[in-house]
Amino acid sequence: MVNPGTSMIHPTAPPTLQPLSQSDLLLIERAREELVQRGINPPSWREADSEKRRRFYDEVRSILIDQGENRSSVNRNAQIITDALSGWDYSISCCVTPTWRKSLCVMGW
Repeated sequence: MVNPGTSMIHPTAPPTLQPLSQSDLLLIERAREELVQRGINPPSWREADSEKRRRFYDEVRSILIDQGENRSSVNRNAQIITDALSGWDYSISCCVTPTWRKSLCVMGW
């Protein structure tokens, strides 16, 4: 059967991800500092246990709430921070921007 539509197996273009903003980078740094003070380590990017990633996400979310983060964006920001600090998803695709590289150096990575 001939399928004239776009293939699900071979997409025509990779998904577009927005780079992290300067405020996202500052938020990551503030959360990272608090996590260090609390002695909480991010899960490894190889971590297969979703429960460990969820516990870390919950810790990050708690920190954001304690810091007075806007309630409407706390889940989004907690996910960005969790991904960035554990080396998953969003952060990996955004590390090609000059701002992010600079931030990685500042964060000691």
